[in-house]
Amino acid sequence: MHYFPIRLRCATVWYHHLHMDMQEQITRMLGQFSWEPMLERVDVRAAPPRKIIVCGMGGSHLAAELLARAAPGPAFLIHHDYGLPPLSNTDKNGALILISSYSGETEEALSAFDAAQSAGVSMAVMTSGGRLLEEARTAALPTVVLPREDIEPRMTLGYMLRGLAGLLGDASLAARIAAVAQAVHNDRARTTGEALANALAGGVPVLYASSHNASLAYILKATFNETAKIPAFWGTVPEVCHNELSGYDFGASFAPVATQLRPIFITDTADHPRVQVRIALMRTLLEERGVATSSIEVSADNTSLAAGMQAILIGTWAAVLLAAQYEVPNAKTPLIATFKEQLVRTPT
Repeated sequence: MHYFPIRLRCATVWYHHLHMDMQEQITRMLGQFSWEPMLERVDVRAAPPRKIIVCGMGGSHLAAELLARAAPGPAFLIHHDYGLPPLSNTDKNGALILISSYSGETEEALSAFDAAQSAGVSMAVMTSGGRLLEEARTAALPTVVLPREDIEPRMTLGYMLRGLAGLLGDASLAARIAAVAQAVHNDRARTTGEALANALAGGVPVLYASSHNASLAYILKATFNETAKIPAFWGTVPEVCHNELSGYDFGASFAPVATQLRPIFITDTADHPRVQVRIALMRTLLEERGVATSSIEVSADNTSLAAGMQAILIGTWAAVLLAAQYEVPNAKTPLIATFKEQLVRTPT
């Protein structure tokens, strides 16, 4: 089955109408954490699934990434591709397939929806509308209906976190998510983000974090891509110590390129002690080679979820300020919109 013309053309038009500046979207996002989810056909008394396979692209799977880092409960598997990942018999009988697309028009999510229906597995949907919502209602599936606002999907973390808690029927988790808005410090994040933006100016961010904080590195990598319109990359410690680190052992002729990299280390006192040692040593070795490094601290004085959100706010503010410096739009993603328009006209 193909997933082209009408679906993506509608999605492209919808994205072109987004206009709210990212600074306003940051403020609005903090209010999302107290949103009461709109649930359709969700049995909140049902036992939670042992595993949730989240099928979504771009900003539509970031909340699941963050929740998997911060909360005990069902195991999460993030699938950002067409169709479904290989499913074991256990998955088919005990996992929930969650199709997540803020627009409801994402080609890959619609492909996953069709594949899940064909496989006869347990399904739910999280979206603000579009074809996905129509098909979910037609199939009478449990659905989280997100507010349809002029915001970027990457700025719907609060809505999607609350939606996940509602889908799971977890009142305790919902309360912890609601507490995030009071626990984070937006003004402090902006100040720290400004210092980070100054350190990154003219360079390419490379995010490094422990495996536990990999979702934060991934989210911030995507934030620099979409908001500041610059390449950015990420990796995890200790794995990068066995391969990527050697890339900084550059010769003199490559130094002008390598020194434009700006490694950002996400530090966390909850990390394995040897991971903390590795991060400190990596920073020392890179600085000795003329590569400037920065860090974002995951505060031990806050809950895991709020601490992660504070780190995301810092990186988001840095990206917003870089966008202003580079004179690019900080909300819209024109190249992605152009790509989607051309994809519509390119059949398989």
